[in-house]
Amino acid sequence: MRIGKGHAILVEPDGRMIASPVWHTDDCIESFANLSQKTAQETWVKFDYKENHLNKYLERAMVVV
Repeated sequence: MRIGKGHAILVEPDGRMIASPVWHTDDCIESFANLSQKTAQETWVKFDYKENHLNKYLERAMVVV
């Protein structure tokens, strides 16, 4: 199965939301919101990598084996 480029959204146990991989940062992750402080809808608005995130998962869903 081929997986394309894109940014995953990781949710830490404390609610912190992380974009990964973010190549221009030292540890390849970028914290962008916290679910204990904002709703999922509010965090999506702040997510700078929406297009890459959607492309990653849409491409994965469209793979034909």
